[in-house]
Amino acid sequence: MNQDTIALTIKKMREGAHLTQMQLATQLGVTDKTVSKWECAKGYPDITMLEKIASVLGISVSELISGVTVENSNVSANMMRTKFFVCPVCGNIIHSTGDFVANCCGLTLSSLQVQACDNKHQISIEKVEDEYYLHLDHPMSKIHYISFIVALSPDRIQLVKFYPEGSAQARFKINTVKKFMFYCNQDGFFEYTLGKKSVINMPEEVFDENKQADYDVRAKQIWGNTKEYKESQEKMSGMSKVDKQNLSEDFMHLFAEFSELKEFDPASPKVQTQVKKLQDYISEHFYKCSDEVLAGLGQMYAAGGEFTENIDRVGGLGTAQFTADAIFQYIKFH
Repeated sequence: MNQDTIALTIKKMREGAHLTQMQLATQLGVTDKTVSKWECAKGYPDITMLEKIASVLGISVSELISGVTVENSNVSANMMRTKFFVCPVCGNIIHSTGDFVANCCGLTLSSLQVQACDNKHQISIEKVEDEYYLHLDHPMSKIHYISFIVALSPDRIQLVKFYPEGSAQARFKINTVKKFMFYCNQDGFFEYTLGKKSVINMPEEVFDENKQADYDVRAKQIWGNTKEYKESQEKMSGMSKVDKQNLSEDFMHLFAEFSELKEFDPASPKVQTQVKKLQDYISEHFYKCSDEVLAGLGQMYAAGGEFTENIDRVGGLGTAQFTADAIFQYIKFH
């Protein structure tokens, strides 16, 4: 305990409660000289008195000792504002929806500072029926591991505790989950917010190597003699297998986003913006996607076969046709 801190806290809270030293002393069963001695930092209150002093002053013992008093105006308790604390001694996890002085193992804890996911801390998310399945490709040794992961919604928190030498994977009810946060015992607290990239059902067969080879053969048969195909092959030739996989996943995410817009008219501005996004993505990563080329792609997406099935696997039945209709409207008025 810091004598000066306790002295200032007692004086500040006493005056804030409009109590004289004598009035406070009477409630505590001590003399006003004793209170004066505390406030002048000439002595500590007896440790057995701390709880009673804190109670009379309307604060917690932790606030009395730390000197950090809290006014929690967050009566609605929005779980999205939750702060997390981890004790470095025992590993205890504490969370609060408002300002809070957290103490554990004799230490005053600071809330964990959130940072964006980096290359060493990536989260894989998949929708499985009414749940999110999460996996982190991260060491889980005794000295370096993920301690816990939470799913935050406006009205609830779902928390899963991990242990060294275990697996860093969990399932969460989808409900109204807005973001995930996880804690690495060496590198800190990370956050992934849903909506930055759509979370979609990504069936394994979409990226099955044998099927991908079949798609490549069919693509060559259709476009092998075009400059667009040759440009695409040149861009892909210098990419690793992992890079190609990531590129394919990002591309398929675009169709998942089309699926989320199926309630709108294909000619609506919102859907047309998505078509422009698709066209720009193809131009940047594969080949120059002119309006003429885009029109041909739209016809192919809805023509049946592997391409249509692939899109519908990701976005649900009818996604390929909806995308084709949106492209038709885009070309018509572009």
